[in-house]
Amino acid sequence: MFLPKIPISSSGSATSFPLLLHLTTSNGSYNRIKGFPSQCVLVSPTLTLLSNLHSHSSKLLWGNKYYLNITPLSLYKAGYYLKTDGNITVKYPITGLENIPGRYLRSLNQSLPRSHNIKSHITENYVQNRIRRNVKYLEAKRVMEQCRMNKTVLTSSTILCLITTVFLMGLVFAIQPVKASGTIYVRADGSVVPNTAPIASVDNVTYTLIGNIYDEIVVERDNIVVDGKGYTIQGTGNGTGMYLSDRSNVTVKNMEIRAFQRGVRLDDSSNNTISGNNVTHNEYGIVLYGSSSSNTLRHNDASDNRYNLGIHTASVSGYIQDIDDSNTVNGKPVYYWVNRRDMTVPLDAGYVVLVNCTRITVKNLSLTNNMQGVVLAFTTNSIITENNLINNFDGIRLDHSSNNNTISGNNITANTWYGIRFYYDPSTNAMSMNNVANTEYGSQLGGPPCNNTVSGNNITNNEDGIRLDYSSNNTISANNVASNGYGIGLYHSSGGNAIFGNNITGNENYGIWLRYSHSTNTISGNNIVNNWVGIWLFYSYSNWFYRNNFIDNARQVYSTGYGNTWDAGYPSGGNYWSDYDGTDIYSGLHQNETGSDGIADALYDVFNIWLCGQDNYPLLGMFHDFNATSECHVQTICNSIISDFQFNGTAIDFNVTGENDTTGFCRICIPTVLMNGTFRVFMNGTEILPPPEPLPCSNSTYNYIYLAYSHSTQEITIIPELPSLIILPLFMVMTLLATIVCRIRKAKIKP
Repeated sequence: MFLPKIPISSSGSATSFPLLLHLTTSNGSYNRIKGFPSQCVLVSPTLTLLSNLHSHSSKLLWGNKYYLNITPLSLYKAGYYLKTDGNITVKYPITGLENIPGRYLRSLNQSLPRSHNIKSHITENYVQNRIRRNVKYLEAKRVMEQCRMNKTVLTSSTILCLITTVFLMGLVFAIQPVKASGTIYVRADGSVVPNTAPIASVDNVTYTLIGNIYDEIVVERDNIVVDGKGYTIQGTGNGTGMYLSDRSNVTVKNMEIRAFQRGVRLDDSSNNTISGNNVTHNEYGIVLYGSSSSNTLRHNDASDNRYNLGIHTASVSGYIQDIDDSNTVNGKPVYYWVNRRDMTVPLDAGYVVLVNCTRITVKNLSLTNNMQGVVLAFTTNSIITENNLINNFDGIRLDHSSNNNTISGNNITANTWYGIRFYYDPSTNAMSMNNVANTEYGSQLGGPPCNNTVSGNNITNNEDGIRLDYSSNNTISANNVASNGYGIGLYHSSGGNAIFGNNITGNENYGIWLRYSHSTNTISGNNIVNNWVGIWLFYSYSNWFYRNNFIDNARQVYSTGYGNTWDAGYPSGGNYWSDYDGTDIYSGLHQNETGSDGIADALYDVFNIWLCGQDNYPLLGMFHDFNATSECHVQTICNSIISDFQFNGTAIDFNVTGENDTTGFCRICIPTVLMNGTFRVFMNGTEILPPPEPLPCSNSTYNYIYLAYSHSTQEITIIPELPSLIILPLFMVMTLLATIVCRIRKAKIKP
């Protein structure tokens, strides 16, 4: 069938584009388009979506699928957001498309920010990953070929030539057809179906392969032995080689199982033995699902599968297995330890599971191509550090009250689903200094973990960076969460969590999102920069946002809820908003007292479709928090770039930099336990006189100082000035000490 080009009729100068590809999705939520040549554009809405389109140039029915070329404007009206450069127009070839609900879209007359230019924002790798995770794309090659075809019909001589060519190639390369016998069943009554299958049994207890099998075997009988005798069960990439569901006391041994979706699969099956098998070139090698328990694995080698070995269970009993190190994955031993104490996993490990263990160290390992790299279940006080966990389904998984563990310094990349997952009540674990990249979920805490710390990690290029489900009282701090689909998310009544001090930058959709989450989550001191939406709130309330830096997000905040708080009162202040240009002439609780304080004199409306709150004390400079000591922090509000901050035990010193000949300011908050009383302030080594007085908002806990200066690069030094009541006693003490030292020296030199 010939598919013609269909002109896009949004304007007289519109370019014509050919119809190229049909996409379907796994859940109906997303349509993604892979990067194609610049003259290619296509959309493939469902029949339901067709009825919602406001305009389109024409449509074409082909079989039972609809293919459509429509204008960017009609896509926009239909609730699609096109990432283009400048105004919505067909002048820019469309090579990236995603379905975003219409309520998130801007006015049709408003230009899109250049930061979302597709050439820089939608990379080929990003689109490929989204397709791999969210979209099953079908018939691309066939449709593209159809676009190039004309109506010429192949003649019989052409067909004969093609058949002859294929026949000759078959002779040259000796291509052998794959044999197919159909699925083979060992029935509950002991019979083998079909009865022509190469499986022999004289007692309906021991079943022996007498030849290779080219399809699946399903065991429906308990208390039997299936002996492969070295023969092969060969698949075609689908199905399961050896399948046991709800079976017990079955032995599967001495066979090679290859080229299936799953080589050996046990579902809810217990007390079985898998031994002496070579399971290779499958999608999944050997996997124990559900409540499968008390199974024995011996002398199996699972190699060259995408995922060689794994446990996929939510049950307690599912972790009770007898798997020793005679089993190997890609030639490396499996360490499935139960009830071990005070040990270190050997360096040759290929797969590690720790069940009910204490004080185990997992260090300097390379763990790849399994359902999980490392699993901890009911395991406490253990350390997972400095490992490479790559190309697993999940990188690290903590299950079922695995508490007080440390996960640090690991490289966790290119795992399919979770980088690190805490599930079923793990608590008081520390996850720090890990690199987590290129997974569906970088880090997920769900089901419901509490009191865990996620700090100082680099979490990039995942679909979700950090996600909390039903989680409470966790701390998410000082992480770099960048270039993910979504940055940090709180789902489903996650409450009492603290999210602070994170760099949340360049995430494709939302920097921070809360969905049905409330109960005083605190989000403070974060840099939220260059995301599509800085913070997105979906029916989430009673959360507290303050001292965050909202910079150059396409939309700073979007909310469908209310009842959230956007400042910490005076003098702590609210948030810095890069799209707010306020003035600072006044200070004080009501901003009616003369003198600047780094806080705008008028409030900032945090507004979208509904009024979702206001920042009563918006900051006019970015907020910074510096560790002066382990106990004391110095905080600043400053419109300059701050660098080289240090506290030497007596003096605070840092540099401020800005565009020459502009005015800079810096409000410094100093804990009184760190430095109290009056201060001497130096600019580039020259003391500022008269010395700046602490602001009236200073109290017994904090002193606040406000400085204004001309921009270039300035060094600011702050030292305490000792009160006069202290100077005289110190002078007297020093004089007395000097007198004593002098007399001792004179006594020593007497003859």
